[in-house]
Amino acid sequence: MRKRRGISLLEVMFSMGIIAVGLLGVTAILPLALNQVGRGRVLDNASRVGQNAVNEVRVRGMLAPPTWRAGQTVGGLKTSTSVTLALASNQGFCIDPLFVSVNTNDSDTTYDASWFPYFVRANTNDPRMTRISLAAINPSGMMRWAGAERIFVLQDELVFDIPEEKDTPPIQNFGSSRANRMYNGSTSWLATLSPNLEVTNQLHDAYVLSIVVFDNRNVTMPMDSETERLISVNWLTSSGLGGGDLVLESATLNDLVGIQSGKWIMLMGNVPTRVKLMPRFRWYRVVMADSEPVSIVSPGPPPTTLYRLNATVQGPDWNTSMATTGVFMPGVVAVYERSVRLESSSLWTN
Repeated sequence: MRKRRGISLLEVMFSMGIIAVGLLGVTAILPLALNQVGRGRVLDNASRVGQNAVNEVRVRGMLAPPTWRAGQTVGGLKTSTSVTLALASNQGFCIDPLFVSVNTNDSDTTYDASWFPYFVRANTNDPRMTRISLAAINPSGMMRWAGAERIFVLQDELVFDIPEEKDTPPIQNFGSSRANRMYNGSTSWLATLSPNLEVTNQLHDAYVLSIVVFDNRNVTMPMDSETERLISVNWLTSSGLGGGDLVLESATLNDLVGIQSGKWIMLMGNVPTRVKLMPRFRWYRVVMADSEPVSIVSPGPPPTTLYRLNATVQGPDWNTSMATTGVFMPGVVAVYERSVRLESSSLWTN
């Protein structure tokens, strides 16, 4: 009678070890896969919002200065003021009704809601955009939060309740009032308008429109050192063609935390022209950055601690000879740009 061959205990243990290593590898990949799925969802939303926002700007007449309203405080009350002086001086503009509907100008000496970024200017040549809202249904009024939310917040991500019974489909959530469909509201946007200095003899109506898309922007719109951060910028590359290598510097460590590949920063500076200094604001995507900032001690006097971060950015050409400041907003996930001309009138105005 022939002996039957079997599997030894040692072979079984080796097989179990190989299977265990494979399962551990799969387990380690799962968090990364979930993270990539979440990032893909964010970028997909950003793509849809960014492209639709360009059409919203045109259709709703947001390129017509008569629809613009600058929020200011007069006697403790927010009023609508014209932007005529800002247009005459060729300033940049930030169309941000969500922010303006929440914040007012007050006696704060550090922040000023009428500027973007909202830090008080060190001098009159310190480049800033005028932060504006839009006209409400009443042309003399200003858009409130509810109206701004319908336009500047993505409402496609509906909220569903998952029943405990596995065979029951998800139930759409209509909120306590049962009047409106509830949505996530994590994706929102604002628009910036920068004078287009590449247009020959441009001094009036040629601008670069940038649609800035956010993921999970703070709905309370606080004015603090976290939401909008000012950073000193020094160029390592001399040309500035298509971006380049930067040294980002700040006296506060937190200003540089979060700057990594895939994030966006806005550079701003003053370009000398035959007439005057012209402000320039352009957005750049970070394609590479150090893992964390490093601290250095400036010789002074007095000696001070500074923090630096090396980064490589990609975007439009930049004049590296002029003083440059960066603005970092942690929630920005995408920016879409287009050259536009301002409109003299709008269907939304009389």
